[in-house]
Amino acid sequence: MADKKECCDVDETLTIPAGYFIFRVDFDADPPYCRICPSDSYRYEDEKDLVIPKALAYYLSTHDCGSKRMRELIEGHAARDERNEICELFEKLMDKLGFKLDFDKLMKFAKEEDID
Repeated sequence: MADKKECCDVDETLTIPAGYFIFRVDFDADPPYCRICPSDSYRYEDEKDLVIPKALAYYLSTHDCGSKRMRELIEGHAARDERNEICELFEKLMDKLGFKLDFDKLMKFAKEEDID
């Protein structure tokens, strides 16, 4: 397998050998790279870094290249994180005010009443 300099400077290609999978990608590194590992080994010493051509790294990092499933997972995680943060702030506020309101029950009520 070619080293980093050969991959990047000679012909701007990226080849992932058969039997390897991509373990990590960093488009912000200089140069951008992906770390590959043999599919039958999880040893650190078997990992290899391949330089990603800068044009490809730029395209992948600035365009919506993820799968629909990946985007749904990311949006779902973000929504859950935001909801948990709001719930935590709500509970702190209720404690300060001395109220005993349950966030989940309040949200259920708001959905049922379709409050604007």
